[in-house]
Amino acid sequence: MNANEFAQTYLSVWKTTDDGERSVLAKKLFAEDAVHHISPAGVSFTGREDVEANIARVHKEQIAAHGLQFRVGDAVLNGNAVQLPWEIAGPAGDTVKSGTDFFVLDEDDRITALYMFQG
Repeated sequence: MNANEFAQTYLSVWKTTDDGERSVLAKKLFAEDAVHHISPAGVSFTGREDVEANIARVHKEQIAAHGLQFRVGDAVLNGNAVQLPWEIAGPAGDTVKSGTDFFVLDEDDRITALYMFQG
């Protein structure tokens, strides 16, 4: 697996405005029983459909509605895990939020667990 290709596909899930495209990408990336834990919010989503629905909601309400964009740094692969730094940029390109996502992958390189740490 190429970690940076994985990261770009993951980024596409967050960036697309097309629900059908997001669903296709989510099926490619997330295992059916994937879990997504978000810190410091303290919320979790279980199952690919719930994870995908949360991504769609966040994109619509918190990203697109405010003219924000996601950017990712270099992904690091370690066994069956990937670490990915990210930023959310404002309309002028300034960083308004940053964090790191940590993924645990199954044997098919699909996400079984996603831990999002927001700074």
